[in-house]
Amino acid sequence: MNNMEPMEAEVVAALAAGEKITAIKLLREKRGLCLKEAKELVDDYCRQHPDALANGSGAQLPLGGIIL
Repeated sequence: MNNMEPMEAEVVAALAAGEKITAIKLLREKRGLCLKEAKELVDDYCRQHPDALANGSGAQLPLGGIIL
């Protein structure tokens, strides 16, 4: 798969809602990727588009999504 493809709207929406695992699952389903490939693409997208993340900082949320 080409990581230059536009990211699916459902994946971007999941990231905006703070649902990174859901975003990875959706990307796997949409593109037929293995877990590693999907996670790498989501991580790359998050690095390139930090404003697309729920907390807007580009940082990973701790387990449970609670910002301390």
